[in-house]
Amino acid sequence: MAKYNVTFSCGHTETKELFGSERERRAKIEYWGKSGKCTECYEKEKYADCDEVEMTYAEYKRSYANCKTKANSYDNKNKTIVVYVPKTPPEEKPETDSFEGRKAAIKKVAEETGLPVEALEKIFMVVDAEQYLKQTEIHADVLKANPDKTGKYENAYIAAVNLGKTAQKYGL
Repeated sequence: MAKYNVTFSCGHTETKELFGSERERRAKIEYWGKSGKCTECYEKEKYADCDEVEMTYAEYKRSYANCKTKANSYDNKNKTIVVYVPKTPPEEKPETDSFEGRKAAIKKVAEETGLPVEALEKIFMVVDAEQYLKQTEIHADVLKANPDKTGKYENAYIAAVNLGKTAQKYGL
């Protein structure tokens, strides 16, 4: 076992720890120099159809555990990590400037959340998602102390935040 500074075909240099006989190590270094890519270039190519998203480690484990993470990106101080999140084509959002458009967006939110359209209309025909999320934060202590009535989330606060973010997604 030995460490070598290897210059890859992409032009970048990395320190690599290699095992095996001297001949095997030299062959590996020669191969990388002709055809290999450094870790950064390899990941850029491999994850070209993904966005690099920095998020809390808890969010990663909760919502993106099936996604790969960027090597050595965990920040112990801030408890964040960079995750390769697959790019998705932008979804057609209803135009929410009109009454009909707002109702169409509310219907999309209802489909995604499983909540009744009528209940969502009472909220989002009066306030927008940003105002809803601000009110959620103001009443966070009370919401955290109450269960989510749908049973999908740990408490009412998490359910309310998810509803607000879904409403934002559809332009409400």
